[in-house]
Amino acid sequence: MSQKSQPQFLLPASARNSTADLPAFVEHGGEIANRHPADAINSRMYGFVVDADQTVLNRYCDRVFNKPSGGTEHWRAAGGEVLVNFVDIPTMGSIDPLDRQLGVCAEREAAIWFPVVDTERDRFAWAIPYMYVDSALALAGGREVYGFPKQLGVLDIPRTSSAPSLLSVDTVTLAHFAPDSVATNHRVITVSRPEPQSPLSLPWSHPAEALGSIGQALMSAVGGAHHNTPEALFFGQMVKEDIPMLLLKQFRDAHQQGAACYQALLRVDMGVTRFRTGGLLPSDYSVTFAALDGQPIARELGVESTVRPRLAFWLEFDFVVQLAHILWEATGGRG
Repeated sequence: MSQKSQPQFLLPASARNSTADLPAFVEHGGEIANRHPADAINSRMYGFVVDADQTVLNRYCDRVFNKPSGGTEHWRAAGGEVLVNFVDIPTMGSIDPLDRQLGVCAEREAAIWFPVVDTERDRFAWAIPYMYVDSALALAGGREVYGFPKQLGVLDIPRTSSAPSLLSVDTVTLAHFAPDSVATNHRVITVSRPEPQSPLSLPWSHPAEALGSIGQALMSAVGGAHHNTPEALFFGQMVKEDIPMLLLKQFRDAHQQGAACYQALLRVDMGVTRFRTGGLLPSDYSVTFAALDGQPIARELGVESTVRPRLAFWLEFDFVVQLAHILWEATGGRG
């Protein structure tokens, strides 16, 4: 089916920048990557802002965004911090007129984000170098459709009226790279605080309240306003109801080793459709990243193996993962 024959309201304007005529996706039994956009209802998020090395983050931007595009794209880290988040999504499903009839699924995810800036166009987005989910449907849909770097894992994300004492991610990975190494299950990220639990407090009813509260916390912590910090950018974008994400979508080629049969840089907007509530978390959390060759978080992002977050917060909100805008797409082929 060509793009021209598809309902136009399903396609963003950037679709005109991709291949003029795309083949129809072959639907069959057992397919678990549904049509997008997709919405998430009543999501609970715990966020932790952690210091990182901006120089190391810039190396990540060069390797993942700038060099693949041949210098067409110019992205840099907006600062020296990352946002570690854990999200419980009880209801997520397609809002496509056809696939919305199929049903929904639940998903838990943990991810590491950091803000990046397009130095040519002066616009911000979020790079997401690591993401873990506990649902095969979420993994397939996220990786195949958008290029989210989703890995399958076991996630502990309590959802109670108290600040969680433990949040964690386990995944099957290699502890050390060696010819005889075997991939097994490992704890990758641990976020913990001392007992006893304390109730979730200081509820926000609007993202503008959160932005004001975050601003006051920043003033107290660093002695001045920092508009490019992850928390200021995140809640500022929440006020605008749009959180853009920058993704490298690629697939390994089946014939040529070390090659990608498809490669593109996408901007995917997360539209905030309802802000429910949220507030600050206690300041006594610690975040630990395991030293694993298969998950080199500390080395790749320039974070300490164990660190106290500069800020911790919780949120409940609804959002929609919109159709992507293609910023750059590799051309060529076997010819």
